[in-house]
Amino acid sequence: MNKRGYAKLVTVAISVAVLAGLFTLFDTDEILEIAASVSPSGVALVVVLLLLNQLLSTVRMKLFLRTDDSLATWLRLNHVNVQSLVAGLLFFNFIGQGLSRSRSYQREGLEADAFMVTGIERIISMTSLFALAFFSALLSFGGISLSGDYVAEILAVVITLTIAVSGAAIGLVYFARFRPVQNIFTGQQLRLLAGCAAVSTGMHLLMASAYLVVVQQLVPEAGLFAISGVVFIVMLAASLPISFAGWGIRELSAGFAFAQIGQSAEAGISVSIVLGVLASLTLVAHWLISQGLVTRLRKPVSLSRVGRELDGLSVQMTALLSLGIGMIIVFVMRVPTASGEISVNLADPLAIVAGLSFAYFLLTVKDRPPVVHVPGLPWALALGAAAILLAGLHGFVRFGVTDWALYNRMVGLGVLAAYFLAGASLVHFHGRAGFNAVGVCFFSAVFSVLLFEYAVRGFDVQPFSSYFETLSFTGFMLNSNKHAFVLLTALAAAGLLGHARAPRLASVLCGALTFGILLSYSRAGLATALIVIVLLRCFKCVSLRYVTLGFALVFSADVLLMGVESGALPPWSTVSDAGGGEIAALDRVTHFDRRTESSLLVVQSDRLDSYLGGLEMWRAAPWFGAGLGAFIDEHIRTTGTPLVIHSSPLWALAETGLIGALILALIPASIVIHITRARRRDTAAVGMLLMLAIFACMSLLHDMFYQRIFWFALGLFAALPPAVAVPAHSGRIRFGLTGSMPGGALAAGQYRAKSPPTPLATTGSQSPAPGAAAVIHKHRLLRRFSPDNPRPQ
Repeated sequence: MNKRGYAKLVTVAISVAVLAGLFTLFDTDEILEIAASVSPSGVALVVVLLLLNQLLSTVRMKLFLRTDDSLATWLRLNHVNVQSLVAGLLFFNFIGQGLSRSRSYQREGLEADAFMVTGIERIISMTSLFALAFFSALLSFGGISLSGDYVAEILAVVITLTIAVSGAAIGLVYFARFRPVQNIFTGQQLRLLAGCAAVSTGMHLLMASAYLVVVQQLVPEAGLFAISGVVFIVMLAASLPISFAGWGIRELSAGFAFAQIGQSAEAGISVSIVLGVLASLTLVAHWLISQGLVTRLRKPVSLSRVGRELDGLSVQMTALLSLGIGMIIVFVMRVPTASGEISVNLADPLAIVAGLSFAYFLLTVKDRPPVVHVPGLPWALALGAAAILLAGLHGFVRFGVTDWALYNRMVGLGVLAAYFLAGASLVHFHGRAGFNAVGVCFFSAVFSVLLFEYAVRGFDVQPFSSYFETLSFTGFMLNSNKHAFVLLTALAAAGLLGHARAPRLASVLCGALTFGILLSYSRAGLATALIVIVLLRCFKCVSLRYVTLGFALVFSADVLLMGVESGALPPWSTVSDAGGGEIAALDRVTHFDRRTESSLLVVQSDRLDSYLGGLEMWRAAPWFGAGLGAFIDEHIRTTGTPLVIHSSPLWALAETGLIGALILALIPASIVIHITRARRRDTAAVGMLLMLAIFACMSLLHDMFYQRIFWFALGLFAALPPAVAVPAHSGRIRFGLTGSMPGGALAAGQYRAKSPPTPLATTGSQSPAPGAAAVIHKHRLLRRFSPDNPRPQ
């Protein structure tokens, strides 16, 4: 069975498990008795409303395609759309819809990005449904209640993200000069998106009307005003792509929601079951009817006409999604579930949409420049993914499927691929302007997180203090080492992005980031920070004097602020008072006590156990490993608690064997070979060297293989073309201009003719390539520091 078949089984298994639990917890006879009381007229009205909902979905898709209005075209478009809805019902909503539409678009000659069109539809639909659920809940219940921890977390993310967006907006306008963001949409495209939002709202209202009809049939005593708030909440839960067509999740949410308004949970489950059955039957019947109507068309109808407002929308949305990833990739939130909590990175949905859209673009557009400029890296990535999947199959044969191996490792591979493709798409479409822009967004998010957490911890800001409970600074990554990995990435990027325009400021920022890494209490992170700074100094990207100055300034401000706030260091203290005040202030902001000291000096016992256990497992199966998920499965069976191997190389040896580890080693090997052959001042090569150094140092003592920021940054650097010209008198790495991507943003499928590669300049003050001159003229930042106008030394 292929991967798609396993995904179908997973969705069905989730639905069956939840439904079985519901029928165990609640009165099955009462549920069936209530469900059987619906009248034929009520069924007919619900079917009509559901059919109108599906037809509106076709109207929404037609808004993007802008085909003619003939009956034959309408029938064929409706068949394409309904067929994609059936595919989404069977295979994770968005992915199933995108795959089905991609195949249909190719067959019909539609020059449109199916994944991007579907992704825009889903994002707008979820946004409008969330707004309807939120406001209807406020009107129906008078308020929304969450537990205190989740309120603090949500508010903290919203406040920090608002600060980050504000900083990024200023940076994009005044620093990056990124025109695809300044003029992201034309007037026609804005009207297109507004029409999509209006149609999506109409679809939700029709579905809500169908719910209300069923409620009036089964629970006539329920008030429509209170039920309306419940209905939109149930619809929002059912739209999550984690079950088979919403089954199980819809019934679970309906049961608990009805109980909150004084109705029986059995009544809510009955309503959702009736609606789910009718929705599935109506969709299948609609698909069969549309199939019959299309086959009866006397001549084929071409749907190849696409409106101009769709031209370039995929490229612009890819830029917007990639910039969003760079900003919110530092936010991981805890989501409550029936079995506990799961951690979700807020950037995952954006990465999946952007990655699938770019993958579709790569598969359908043949006449295009190369995307990855690292020879052998795509093959190394493919072989590495195959090694992990084969290890998963090996583990399945030996001890069965484990959730950790299936979701965290195997499904997680697809998420990592999406991040890599999202980063590569931004640079491929928008060149170095996109590279600079995502750097601005990332810096804004990182410093916003640092400042927010520092203020909350230092000044005991409520209600956020309960969220940051650990001794070490974790940001919103929920783990100090992962937080340190993010700060290390920002440290490397600061030296690369900032030195060309403001080298002293870049060095000071590197010092400030080093202090942030110190507060994370990550021993590996602090050691890696020193290595990164040394590498940056070797390439003359930073000045050690100004790095030290930045660290000293932040440290002094930290001690002064915390000392004054705590009262240990008065504003006009004597020298003798200041000495004790500094110690008290340092204790206040860093929580440095005996527990902290012991955590810094003593290796955790579970970490040591994972090292020893991983070595023992590798010795037992040295060549092919014990299979994916073997270590955590064995630890759960022997001790009852989960434990992972806290070392990526050791994990690869233990679970994929020496052969699998060597295959995975092809990824860094291809990068190292490219770096050794690249020019010393090439930004992409140096960037990959820094990211590889960070990954290698951190992964030795921690499990860092699945860090999203690493793969996103790797996609950015791998797609970044080599520099064309660098002044010979300058030892600093400069942002040269590319010859292979001379223009800015190009619409999907529109490429200039390939030109011979431009030789790399070895002497100073040479003019850039003709294509690069267009970039200099368009982007003010590049024009100011172009090779023929170098920065004065």
